[in-house]
Amino acid sequence: MAMNQTTAVLLSVGGLARSFDGIQAVTGLSFDITSGGITALIGPNGAGKTTVFNVITGFLPPDKGCVRFANAEITHRRPDQIARMGIGRTFQDCKVFPQLPVLDNVILGFEDAANETLAVALMRRRAMLDSEVDKSKRACALLERVGLIGKKKDLAGNLSCGQRKLLELCRVQALNPKLILLDEPMAGLSPSMIVTMTEIIRGLRESGKTVVFIEHNMKVVMNLSERVLVLNFGQLIADGPPEAVRNDPAVRHAYLGRKTSSAS
Repeated sequence: MAMNQTTAVLLSVGGLARSFDGIQAVTGLSFDITSGGITALIGPNGAGKTTVFNVITGFLPPDKGCVRFANAEITHRRPDQIARMGIGRTFQDCKVFPQLPVLDNVILGFEDAANETLAVALMRRRAMLDSEVDKSKRACALLERVGLIGKKKDLAGNLSCGQRKLLELCRVQALNPKLILLDEPMAGLSPSMIVTMTEIIRGLRESGKTVVFIEHNMKVVMNLSERVLVLNFGQLIADGPPEAVRNDPAVRHAYLGRKTSSAS
């Protein structure tokens, strides 16, 4: 099943294939993500979900296929180039700098300004200091939104699992990306933290961001996503609204491991 999309395509994945030691992780995968909205990418363990994120963001080259973002091909670009073009992501295992303060972790996410060069440091020290103050203010604003402003001077390594996930999301937002990819944002979170993260992700959408997230918590998927893509053995087996996908016989078979009869 396919959804009718009327808004502009932001991300296009075409004929994607990737194998590891002869084992196909992704095979002939194609889908488009339009601007705005929240899309869930789900599937059983080993379905190829994180591999798809890694190929999109340049951490893995595909064996076949192409990836286009904002009308530009990004298939063989480096991760840093793709990030600068407007794709931000988080990881299953939180990527924070544990020995740096929380505030500095966020500041590192901002792209270096043109005046942050050795020449400016030597000849225009005031401009560089102003830039640092500006980034600090913007980083504090991001921390305030997720409730971490009180932790700004703490070492990132001392945060809880949920707080580290929030910090990583702040650093991604510092890039000001158009598209945000979240890899299992709810994993390991307490019920109250799941509620917090859900509201933050909704806020991203409301601020004009496009979000695609991988998630195993089906309650979150049903409540948060507007569209669901389902992978099984690296292939797309369903694409549609959450309720329709949940009742799809192919999806139920992939998760339950047995055939299910569809309503006549």
